[in-house]
Amino acid sequence: ISMVMLCLDQPIVKFLFQRGAFDEKATLMTSSALFFYSLGLTGLGIRELLSKAFYALADAKTPMVNGVMIVALNIFLDFLLLSSMAHKGIALATSVASWTGAGLLFYSLRKKISYPFGKQHCKMMLKGFLAALAMGVEMKGLFALIKAFLGNGILSQGIELAVVSGTGFGVYFIMIYCLKVEETYLFFDTAKAKWMHVCKFAREKKA
Repeated sequence: ISMVMLCLDQPIVKFLFQRGAFDEKATLMTSSALFFYSLGLTGLGIRELLSKAFYALADAKTPMVNGVMIVALNIFLDFLLLSSMAHKGIALATSVASWTGAGLLFYSLRKKISYPFGKQHCKMMLKGFLAALAMGVEMKGLFALIKAFLGNGILSQGIELAVVSGTGFGVYFIMIYCLKVEETYLFFDTAKAKWMHVCKFAREKKA
């Protein structure tokens, strides 16, 4: 999702908002903020996941302290970046704070349960990054190709976004499957099992 928003920031904002008083300048300003917010989306997701791990360990204090620290860091970075980057600095500050919070929570969790973060996890993260990178390259190239054939109407913009993002997710899943990311096989095995269960239920009901 982060890669889709990073690569298609302007087309997304243009499709959703550019009409009436919301002109091209407003689109450029909004899409630039969306770009920098997108950088922290993964960090935000990781932070939320790690917070739940602490709650499962009956530790609500660590996520609370982490949240207070990140809010303070976010405010500090807002003032630091606002003068040089305007509204984009606020978006970037939020993203940096999200990743910082995720890193601090991971460090605290590792100390709490001695989590063995090893080579296999680094390999998994690298594979995910490579798959997302391939997805981004495909979306950028395909969007430029499609845009040359379609117009600027609202329907054309919707088709462009649907096709480009859809094929992008397809490329991502193919890449992580070919790179043998373990979670991919778990996903497909679970989907297959559920499909078989639905088919079995349908046959029994028909009988």
